[in-house]
Amino acid sequence: MPRAVAIFCKRYPEVRIVLHTLIPSVMLQSLLTQQVELGVTYMPVAHPSLEIRPLYTRRDNGRSVAHANFS
Repeated sequence: MPRAVAIFCKRYPEVRIVLHTLIPSVMLQSLLTQQVELGVTYMPVAHPSLEIRPLYTRRDNGRSVAHANFS
């Protein structure tokens, strides 16, 4: 995650980023109450009020693993 944030900040220096480490249920509530604007999780989350997009998916020993591709 640090590399992805550094690349993003270099591309978009006018954007302010504040990172929080939250458990999925708290992240979901924070998104729904607009306390945060973006959530990144390794666990699937579904809610009718949220738009969910996988960053990147690959197969690893039969499991789907999500990754961000910032290169």
